[in-house]
Amino acid sequence: MAKPNAKLIAQLKALESVPWVAPVAAAERVADLARHYAPVRTGYLRDHIKARHYSKTSNVVSNAPYSGFVEFGTRYMAAQPFLRTALDQHRREILKAVAEAMIGEMHVALGRGSSRWTRPPGQSSQFPGISVS
Repeated sequence: MAKPNAKLIAQLKALESVPWVAPVAAAERVADLARHYAPVRTGYLRDHIKARHYSKTSNVVSNAPYSGFVEFGTRYMAAQPFLRTALDQHRREILKAVAEAMIGEMHVALGRGSSRWTRPPGQSSQFPGISVS
C-alpha cells in the first residue's frame, strides 16, 4: 500500500482556514461603498456604517437609528438607498475583492507567500483591525 502524500494532506489542512476571508472581504467592500453612497447631512449615518465579523459570517450594519427610514423611505420621505445601491452597482467589484482575498490567503496557507498578504488569517494587512470571534 502506498502511503498518502503527507505534504498534500498538510496543504489541504492549511486550506481549511481560507474560506473565512470571503465574507470578511465582501462585507468590508460593501461597507466602504455604502459609506460612499450614504446621504450626508451631519455625517452620522455615514460614520455608523460598519462591517461586523463573526466566526463564519460577516454583515454590514448601520447603528444610526434612522438608517432604515433613509434606505427604504417613509410615506413622508422618498427612499435614498445607499446599501442597495452599493450592492447593485458594484457586484463585480465586490466579487473581485473576494477573489483577490481568497487567492492571497491560499498563497499564505500553502506557504508560497504573497506580496499583498503576508500575515496569517485574523491579522491580515488587507483588513487592519479585524478580529474574528
